[in-house]
Amino acid sequence: MKNKEKYSEELFELLFLANGCEFMQTKVLKHNCGNLECMECRAKFKEWLDEEYMEAKKMELKDTIKLMESDDYKKRFAAEYYQTKIRYEKLEEFIVKNIAGVLDFEPKSPNSLYKEQLKLMGDYLRCLEARALLEGIEL
Repeated sequence: MKNKEKYSEELFELLFLANGCEFMQTKVLKHNCGNLECMECRAKFKEWLDEEYMEAKKMELKDTIKLMESDDYKKRFAAEYYQTKIRYEKLEEFIVKNIAGVLDFEPKSPNSLYKEQLKLMGDYLRCLEARALLEGIEL
C-alpha cells in the first residue's frame, strides 16, 4: 500500500481518531455519520492525508518567494500562511528530536518554551485559515 511508505498505519489511526469526525463533516462528505468505522470516510481521509503530506513535504520557504512578491494580497496572504506552516512543521520536528535526544547540539532554551511557541504558531495558523475561508482565499 502506497501510504505505508509515508506514514504507519498506527499514525493514520491516531490522525483519523483525532481529526476524523471534524474532517468528515467539513472536508469530505459534509455529512454527520459520526462513524469512525465508515470505510468511505476512512478512504477519503486517507486520500486527503496523502495530498496534505505530499504538499507539506514539497514546499520549502524559497518556494513562497513569488507569492510573497505578488501585487495580489491573496497570494501574499497564502505565502504568509505557507511560510508559517513550514516553520511550524520544522519546529514540531525539532521538538520531537529534542525530546528523543537525537539533536546534534544542545538547545539553550527549555523545551517548554519551544512548545509554547508551537502552540502560538498553531493558533496563528488557525486564524489565517479562518480568514482565508471568510475572504475566499485558496490555501
